[in-house]
Amino acid sequence: MKAIICVAGQGSRLADYTREYPKALLPIGKKRLIDYILEALAASGVTNVIVVLGYKKESVMSYLGTERGGCAIIYVENEHFNTTDNLYSMWRAREHITDGMLFVNGDVVFHPDILQKFLSSKPENAVVVDPVNTENNPVCVHIHNGRLHDIGHEIKHQSYGCVFGL
Repeated sequence: MKAIICVAGQGSRLADYTREYPKALLPIGKKRLIDYILEALAASGVTNVIVVLGYKKESVMSYLGTERGGCAIIYVENEHFNTTDNLYSMWRAREHITDGMLFVNGDVVFHPDILQKFLSSKPENAVVVDPVNTENNPVCVHIHNGRLHDIGHEIKHQSYGCVFGL
C-alpha cells in the first residue's frame, strides 16, 4: 500500500503562518508537521509515499528530499492547487497507485496508534471520523447503521462527526 499526502493547498485558514512556510512545513514543537505524518506512516509499515505538491512546492521538496522519516518519497504536482481540491490532487497521483492507497491530508497531526488501528481493521473504503469535533471542521459526515451515507460541507444539522484527514 502507498500513501498519498496532499500538501498542495495554500492553507488559507492558516494565512498568518503559511506566508513563510507551506502548511506541511509548519513547526510543531521540535519537528515539522509533515515529519509527524511520515513517522506515523513508517511506524504502520506504509513506507512508499506520494506527496502531491502545489503551494511553495520547492520548499517541500527541498525539506523532504527523496527519503525522510523512513519513507521513500516521490512527487506529483497539482499545478491548479489554487482552484482545485483534494480530489483533483488524488487524481494527479493516480498512475502511482496500483494496489490500494491511504490518503492523508498534509495538515493533520495524529497519534500513530490511530493510523495503526485504522489499518489493522483492513478497511476497503473507509474514512477516519472524529465524533467529537463537529463545530470547527468544514467536512462532516452522516452515518446510519454503521455506514457512511453523506459527506460534505452542508450536513452539520445531521452530522455524526467530522472527517479527520485519513
